[in-house]
Amino acid sequence: MKNKILLILVLCVFALFWDDLAMRVAHLEYEGRDNLYRRARLAALEKEAQKIPVLEQQVAQLQQRLLILNPLLAKSNLAAQRLTLIQDLLDKTVLADKKIKVFRTSQHPDRVEAAGIGSNIAQRQGKWGGHTFFRVGSVDPGNVGRGLLQFAELTPEFFKGKKILAAVLYMKQTQNDATLEDDNALNETIDLYAVKKKWSEGTYIRGKAAKGFVTWMSARADIEDWTVPGCSSPTDDFDPLILGTTGPAVSGDATEWIMLVFNIDGIAYLMDTSSLYKGFLLKTRIESKMNTAVFFDSDEGPAEYIPYLEIYYQDDKSKTERR
Repeated sequence: MKNKILLILVLCVFALFWDDLAMRVAHLEYEGRDNLYRRARLAALEKEAQKIPVLEQQVAQLQQRLLILNPLLAKSNLAAQRLTLIQDLLDKTVLADKKIKVFRTSQHPDRVEAAGIGSNIAQRQGKWGGHTFFRVGSVDPGNVGRGLLQFAELTPEFFKGKKILAAVLYMKQTQNDATLEDDNALNETIDLYAVKKKWSEGTYIRGKAAKGFVTWMSARADIEDWTVPGCSSPTDDFDPLILGTTGPAVSGDATEWIMLVFNIDGIAYLMDTSSLYKGFLLKTRIESKMNTAVFFDSDEGPAEYIPYLEIYYQDDKSKTERR
């Protein structure tokens, strides 16, 4: 009897030992698999981490290229915005690899016309073209300001044989008239439209505009009035199709370069060689909102602050061959 009990105890101890051994082996096998997974995962992460310095270097190089294209951005917060704007052009290759060219309009005062027009009763017949600044936005409902811009290089001939990829208008904010500029204007949107009537900036002289100069009432004083004052007729004075916008990015108390990006319709307008390019109209999207007056340097201010356009394009060989 004792021998049987002893045998049973031995078997039980052996069973417990075997079960513990089996559990240890299973744990070791699991731990081994777990370590293999961890090692593989760690190796993958290390491989990805090796790319980080290269990516950082590529981003730095792209930013440098952008600043070379436009040195004025070196002191502006627009570098990051501009990088975002054309990242689709640069993220896979540099401009030259895709044969992308950049044209920048001249900042010579003889090649640019910039004029402001205002609805204030005392200014409706006044001549604000030729001033060192122009105003966009409202001081109050009875004093709305709009801007007009024209670039001599924008001719149908220039755009022939070109495929426009992107276009950006740059305007430098100024505080030349701080008495009217509203420091509380925040995140305003300025839209761009095509002007349909011929207009002329002229020279700045206080009082009633001389013959041929643009005002709130006339495209050319004593020659042709706007159909609706302020270049407001969507059939005769301007095309109501928005060509580009700043987005909600313009604030009153600032001296930054403002970037207005052309949309698909704006690019199509530039590529339409039948257009006569009579300039652009600038106005805030919500003109009924008070205290949104923002001032920009015109062609009569410092040369380095004159508004300009940058156009990214490729030569369209198919169009060139057809001519």
